[in-house]
Formats: sequence, C-alpha cells, structure tokens
Amino acid sequence: MSKSRRVNFKKSTRIILAGNAGHMCSFYDCPKVTIGPEVKGDGSVGVKGIAIAAHIYAASPGGPRPPVGLTDEEIRAESNGIWLCPDDATKVDAFQFEYPGELLLEMKQVRVFAQSLALQNPNVSFMAHFIGMKRVDRIVRQHLPGLDKEKIIEAVKAAYIRTEIAHSTAELPFPTASFTLSSVHTLSRVIREVMVRANHRLQIEDQVWRDVIADWSVHFGKFQRPPHKRVARSGSGYAKISARNPKTGEILKDGVKTGAFVMLSDGEDPSNPMAKHLLLQHTFRPFSPLEWKLNVKPAFGTFEVESVLTVYKDVSPRNGVFNNDRKSFESYAAVLEKLTQGWEPIGYVGLSVGEGNDDGNYHPIPVSIVCQVEPEQFESRNRRCERVKLGYEIADAFDSTMKFTPAFFNQSITDVALSAAATDFLTALGPNPWQSLCTSKPIMRVNDDVEMHFQLKHLVLSVETRFVRRHT
Repeated sequence: MSKSRRVNFKKSTRIILAGNAGHMCSFYDCPKVTIGPEVKGDGSVGVKGIAIAAHIYAASPGGPRPPVGLTDEEIRAESNGIWLCPDDATKVDAFQFEYPGELLLEMKQVRVFAQSLALQNPNVSFMAHFIGMKRVDRIVRQHLPGLDKEKIIEAVKAAYIRTEIAHSTAELPFPTASFTLSSVHTLSRVIREVMVRANHRLQIEDQVWRDVIADWSVHFGKFQRPPHKRVARSGSGYAKISARNPKTGEILKDGVKTGAFVMLSDGEDPSNPMAKHLLLQHTFRPFSPLEWKLNVKPAFGTFEVESVLTVYKDVSPRNGVFNNDRKSFESYAAVLEKLTQGWEPIGYVGLSVGEGNDDGNYHPIPVSIVCQVEPEQFESRNRRCERVKLGYEIADAFDSTMKFTPAFFNQSITDVALSAAATDFLTALGPNPWQSLCTSKPIMRVNDDVEMHFQLKHLVLSVETRFVRRHT
C-alpha cells in the first residue's frame, strides 16, 4: 500500500455498499435511514444521502485499524467496507479498540443478511414493515454464527405475532378523566376483553389444525413408526376451495371439491401429538387449475401458517361423459367468477385420508387463503371457462357428450363462429337417428395443409383436425 495517499472506494463500490445495507446504518441498533428526498433552494426535488462508506481496515497506514498486509485493491474492495451513518462512522474510528475489524465485519454481515432475507422472502418483508427492520437485524444477530435461515424466519414470525397482539391493546382510547380505583378496574377489564378478541382468531385457527392433525393421525397411525424417530407420512387427501365476500362475509355455497397430496410429519418433539407439521398441496385437476398450498408448522405454542392460492395450467375437462367432471367444472367456474369480482379465496380441509375416502367430511371452519393469481391469469382462465361452457351448450344441443380436444380451444376462431358452425352442422344432420360417424363441413383452415371440423362419433361430439388433400 502507498504510504503517501489514502486509498478511497470507487463510486461503484459505495453504491454496492449502500444497496446491500438497504441504505440503513449497519451499526447495531442504529435506526437511521441514510437516504431521502431533498427540496433544493429553487424548489426542485432531489435526493440526499447522509451515510459514509466507511473502511473496516483503514484507508491509510496511520488510520484506525491499520491495514497491515493489505494491498490497495484489498483496501478499496467491497469486502473492506461498511455502510454507516456519520455519527457511527466517527464513533467506530474514535474508539477503534472497542470496535475492532472483526466486530464491524459482523455488523455488516448481520445487516446485509437481514436485508437480503427481506428482499428474497415477501413474508419477511411484510413482517419487517411492522416490527422494524432493526428488530430483524437483532434476530439475525442472535443466530450468529450459523445463520439458519429457517430458524430466523420462524423467530421473525414469532416477533410479528407478539407485536400484533401488543398493538391490539394500543387501539384502546386512553381515558382523559383522572383515574379512580373503579376506572382502573374498568380499564383492566377492557384490556382483557381486547386481548381475548385479539387471541380469538388465532385460537379458532389453532383448533382447526389440532382437529386436522387428530383425524389425519388416526389414518397415519395405522402405519408402524420407528421408536424415538421423527417420521413423515403422506397420502391422498381432500380439499374444497370456495370464495368469501370480504365486505359481507357471505360464502359461496358450493366450492370446488378436489383431491390433494397431504403429508403429516413430526415436529421437534415427536412425543407431542399436537406438535406436528401438516402439508396440503397439488389440488389442481383437469376441471380446475386452482392450486392451494397449505403449510402449517408448530411454533411457540401456536402454528405458523402459509396458505396461498395460485393457478396451474388452463382447465381441460376430460370427455364429457364423466358427468362429475362437468359439475366440478361448473363449481370451479362459479368460484373463479367470484374471485374475479374481488371475493377472497377460502378453503376447507378434508378430514379423511386415503384413496376413495372422500366422504364429504371437511372441517367446518374455513381457512383464509392469500390469492396470488395475477389479473392477466384471471383474464386467461375466464376466456377458457367461456369456451368450455360453450362446449357443454353445444353438446346439449346435440344431446351428446363433449370431448374437449386441443382443436376445440383454438383461439383463431371466435366463440360466435364456433357456435354458428355447430348450428349449421346440427341442421345438416337433420332428425335423429344419425349415423355412428358424422363430420361437418370445414369450420376453418388452420394452415394450408390442415382444417378443422366437427365430428360426431357414437354420440360423442368433438372438434378435430385433418389434412387437406391437394389436387395435382
């Protein structure tokens, strides 16, 4: 390293240090945000930063925490920098022996890890907004040196739950009159009532999971388990997905009944029958692309719940001869319509497990689901639903069943044109009985070599493609 000059960070390195720290001071428990808006003298708005890209090991030989044995490149590298507010940057240099390089590296590691976790995990980001990012830093700090991500997330969730319960009491109006003995008693009673209400929802949901665990355990308990070992059992389960009006609480009467993959595994304490982890997923079916993932883990005497709704592929019903599929599709279409209108998804967990055990025994309490379906996905699925409904209507007109082929879902032809072609085909057939195999005139050309037509074979209606014969 040169003895005559200071080795400063490059601008690109300072930007990286600021971004990795989330523009927050990395010093333990310092809540200062280091960037924000600035109104200039001429009234224009700019950005003002107050932080310092501080050197962990000094930028010059005579500085605090001398850079013994480091090259210029190592001194100006991102790994030798930490993002600090001006006060803490001054402090760590003035009291260099209280803040050795190892401690500053640890502070940087905690701040960067917490910021990265919030960026990668939307749930952590949401909870950090309520409990404070520096509280997340403190939780990360408590998990040094291993930094087990799953345990840190569990600790953040526990802190969020405690904060929510505490905030419920803060919503009480503070009395303005002087306190008498009776008013203190009254306030204590009201606080207890608020705490009861705050915990009531958690208690109801916890009871759902205890009931499900108990019923699933009856089935999975038939299998012998190794003594003193944590085990996981999986099988076929059942679920029902419906919708609820967030304003009135009205629940759609009929939901989508579907199979699911379910798993029940032991928690940290295999001897505790209620400390189990339950998983329900893979609810999509040919008649419904709705995918409900339910992940419930025991934590701190309660349960941590991940309950989200996404969509898989487009709906593609099987041969219409399966009447149950049509009923299931109609249930799915009704749920989709409500979700598109802004209703919130809810689910019911089946208490029975095993192939062929769908006896309609669902837990009566609905489970809230976070909808992660994008608007364009709703639009695509609604278009698909309209085409399937048209298919069933056309099949009803022919008093037949519908076989849904890929050609039927060709978006090059509109619903109106497809319906008109079906009407022309029915008119051309004349009165029933018909031949066992009938084909319509071409509906449209897919390309120069392929055309589409209706086919009625043994009272099963479908849209098929065929090659066009070329005359030479």
